[in-house]
Amino acid sequence: MAMKGGGKGKGNLPGMPGSTLDGLPGDGVAIFREGAEQAVEFCEQLRNAMVPYAQGKIHFDNLDVSNVQWPLMNFSLLLDVLQEKAASTKRLKAFKAGLDDECLGCLAGWIEQLPPESLPLEIHLSHNNITQRGLDVLLTAIEGKRALLTQQALPIWLRLETNKVDISPQSSVMKPLVEQGRVVLVAHIRDRVPGDACVAMPSFIKPSGGQGWQQNSPAVMALPAATTVPGMGASWNAGYAGSPWWGNGGAGGGYGGASYGGASWWNQGHIGYQQKGPSWAGMGGWPQPAAQYVAPQQSQGGGRTADRSRTPAARNPGGTKLPPGWEEHFSDEYKIPYYWNTQTGESLWEPPEE
Repeated sequence: MAMKGGGKGKGNLPGMPGSTLDGLPGDGVAIFREGAEQAVEFCEQLRNAMVPYAQGKIHFDNLDVSNVQWPLMNFSLLLDVLQEKAASTKRLKAFKAGLDDECLGCLAGWIEQLPPESLPLEIHLSHNNITQRGLDVLLTAIEGKRALLTQQALPIWLRLETNKVDISPQSSVMKPLVEQGRVVLVAHIRDRVPGDACVAMPSFIKPSGGQGWQQNSPAVMALPAATTVPGMGASWNAGYAGSPWWGNGGAGGGYGGASYGGASWWNQGHIGYQQKGPSWAGMGGWPQPAAQYVAPQQSQGGGRTADRSRTPAARNPGGTKLPPGWEEHFSDEYKIPYYWNTQTGESLWEPPEE
């Protein structure tokens, strides 16, 4: 049974009690909540789970590897596993994951291999180490794919706050992007409308005194720190030196001779970004939201959502009994409670279901 979105159904991977892999091939959920030393093993289990399904027929509803440190080589491996089966995801969540510009280059390489109709609808990359260089690479890759769409679609919802790039609306980075029509700023994810902009980003970003750039949602700012594992590099024998993808003229470079001792499948028919990708003809994907040109929705106040950027209407929680792992917190900004899962990192404005 598919477990959509919010981390439910976790614990179905051997040796990974906090993680989930479910709902394949068409409604997949993959959530990784272990230490960084198990990242390669997670990639191997992900690859094995996708083996029975045809190329281009695997679509995830949610792929979430947040709150765990992903060094370049591990993150490259994760994306390469997806590429082997031309797998795509509606939501990619990798916040508080230690990602830098080179990781963004690998992400751009994966995007460049996707059919345009299978682009993610949401990409969550807040609280990382991304600079303007990484942002430019990502935007260029997305723009190239969206140019192939036969009709206008909603811009991708991109979360990039609290990185090493100033994305406040009047900054020297963001203002030109908005003026050029590459980025549109909206108050809520639901306020997006189809158009030429490749991504939509929050308009509620504010400077934070030079310590990165943050947004005003208490739920996001309450996220736990990313997992840091001492001796993390010992989990793979890296021949990595310098900037493998960047030095090769863009996304999709080699891996500097990395040897993944714990993953015997790595050298067995492994595609790798350096090789030509599969043929995408007829692979399909989920329909991108088409141009409907409706006015932005007004808040209804009653919808359950796992998107932490939406502002709910005030209500009385009435002493709701919560499932295991959930805690109730109070938002000083919005003056209402919100709910936090200490095991999965998920936060909701509405009480979680049993």
